[in-house]
Amino acid sequence: MKIRIAIVGSFMLLAGCGPSPDDVCSHTFDLVKAEAGEAAANKAIGGDMASCVKSETQRKELRGMFKYKENNACLMAAKSWKDAQACNK
Repeated sequence: MKIRIAIVGSFMLLAGCGPSPDDVCSHTFDLVKAEAGEAAANKAIGGDMASCVKSETQRKELRGMFKYKENNACLMAAKSWKDAQACNK
């Protein structure tokens, strides 16, 4: 039994849960703001940070932890808005 718990615990540590909805929204906002200004950044995240976090939380629940992590790994690694947009292709 202890071995099973250790294996499951190790798997969960290695898998992680990916970026939080807050992190995804903040990173998106920062990328757009740097290139196109605050108004464009607010539009990119759906109006405000609270609505973006709510939307990303729902997306994470619908897709599941692993798919959400996979989809947002590219976005979180992006250094520019152009890089981030390429993640959706």
